[in-house]
Amino acid sequence: MQVQFQESVSSQALTASPTLDKQKLVTVAITPRERFSFAIASLNSILERTNYPFDMIYIDAGSPPKVRQHLEAITREHDFRLLRVNKYMSPNQARNLALEHVTTKYIVFIDNDVLVTEGWLEPLVNCAEETGAWIVAPLYLEGGLDDPIIHMAGANLRIEEKDGKRYMWNDMHHAGTALKDLKVALKRKPCTSHEFHCVLVRRDVFAQLGPLDESLRNTREHLDLSLAVQQAGGTIYFEPASVISYVPAERFDSWDLPFYLSRWREKDAIASIIHFDRKWNVVPRPISIELIRKRRRKMIESTLPRPLKFTGPLLVYLTRFA
Repeated sequence: MQVQFQESVSSQALTASPTLDKQKLVTVAITPRERFSFAIASLNSILERTNYPFDMIYIDAGSPPKVRQHLEAITREHDFRLLRVNKYMSPNQARNLALEHVTTKYIVFIDNDVLVTEGWLEPLVNCAEETGAWIVAPLYLEGGLDDPIIHMAGANLRIEEKDGKRYMWNDMHHAGTALKDLKVALKRKPCTSHEFHCVLVRRDVFAQLGPLDESLRNTREHLDLSLAVQQAGGTIYFEPASVISYVPAERFDSWDLPFYLSRWREKDAIASIIHFDRKWNVVPRPISIELIRKRRRKMIESTLPRPLKFTGPLLVYLTRFA
């Protein structure tokens, strides 16, 4: 894997064995999710709304030149680490690369299509410090911050045995509820799952569990880490004082399409789900790939020039096999 390091970071700082940074408690590691066109807006949100000391590692895996130049300028200005990889990476590959260079007690993984709210970071660290949690999850919203919908406010992930078989369940609390319509007060509490849109993890968790599983190519990564922490006796907390929102794309810029198609390959989704079910010995559920196909088709149609917006063989091929 070819990696280019930002020039403003010394090679010694990047190649030395990580030791605990006593000046800062947390590193924010930003990784690409499914597009690059929102990356600068997301990064600016983090820089403008974070008033708690932190390090940053930015994984730039295959972004187009325009985005790359902006990232280089911003990270140089703020003296953060920019790790450039000249190809697309799966989410867990990118997170593991960031993890290799973390020297703080905690790492916050955050996707490059996330907006944060003022003061989002400190509550995550405080929760971990006060509870000893291995993982802390914020309140996850989706869409913009003007009229947000709750994506997840904690979750109950569990494996239950029945008639000698293991079944997995994941109940995402308040999912799909408009934040303004929520009738209950959200409080810090233990939970059993998180999302990788944004999550704080103790760095020493990976010394015990090993790196994130890169055989999970595009789905089930968060469930895998949550179950591994549960199995090892660790705790996961939900901290609603930290609020973030991931922003799904309604349409893509043309240079987003190759990455999106690579990120959501149908065969990778099937392989990831099969690997997860075997790893955790849970009863396989019927693999529904219709949602992936529907979203791929929508994004392809939003990107292709009008003369090519048809339902013929090209669109079918791009939707299912590209």
